[in-house]
Amino acid sequence: MSDDLISRKALLKKLEVFNDRDHGNEHFLLGIESAKEIIKNEPAAFDKKKVIEKLKYLEVNAFGYYNQYDDEQAFGESAAYRAAIEIVEKGGIE
Repeated sequence: MSDDLISRKALLKKLEVFNDRDHGNEHFLLGIESAKEIIKNEPAAFDKKKVIEKLKYLEVNAFGYYNQYDDEQAFGESAAYRAAIEIVEKGGIE
């Protein structure tokens, strides 16, 4: 298993199918409920908001350096941070 980022919300929704008593015995259903609680309480592996905040901070600093010193490399770095922010905001999904 890899360290893929998955949607906790989507996973819990898929487990909802087991809410119906026709899908298993009581112990199985209790196991599903326990699994749902574990999923809900698992800490996030990725904090999108914090990543975007850090990238924006780096973008502003690079752009400020470009404005102060007319450094083309800093301008390129600023543009790269802007592109990274867009990718993270979209979650890598176009």
